[in-house]
Amino acid sequence: MSVSAIDLAGLLPDFSDRDISENLAPIDGSAAVRRTVNGRLVSVASPNFRKYRLSVSGSDVEAPALGQLWPGDILSIVPFSFLTHFEQRPVNGWQNVDGEISVELAREPLNGSVEISRGNGSQIATFYLTSSTVRFQASDDDFYIKYRPKMSVMVTSWTQDESEISGSVSWSLEAEEV
Repeated sequence: MSVSAIDLAGLLPDFSDRDISENLAPIDGSAAVRRTVNGRLVSVASPNFRKYRLSVSGSDVEAPALGQLWPGDILSIVPFSFLTHFEQRPVNGWQNVDGEISVELAREPLNGSVEISRGNGSQIATFYLTSSTVRFQASDDDFYIKYRPKMSVMVTSWTQDESEISGSVSWSLEAEEV
């Protein structure tokens, strides 16, 4: 399976995906910090290492289809966790063209998952999404962009535990963004 990506949802038959937990965190390689000769802490990590580690676990009455999944296999996944970006006005990198703000998101969002709100909590209902670029009417407010990212991850490990007496199956999947 390592040649082509498969969708995680295809591995979860009925009654295997009800009590799912998820943890989304930066990979270990993204945290390269050093002290300068003056004692100031600085990041020396390459932006290429700004990737995520994903842990997914569940417990139900059926096992997910993990039997043909091996470390090194690639999965297409949309975590149910939202990424939220806070943008303060003015921000470097904003493109204000014809009264619109254009923001490049870190990952391509799942269609329908993008929510934009001002710092005061009011929603920005009208916006345009092209791949990972969001455009909307400019204002003088700070704003938040919240979305579920599409990710391509490589399986690093998985486990499956079954209890005969209770009839339950617990499982976990570990993966890192490619």
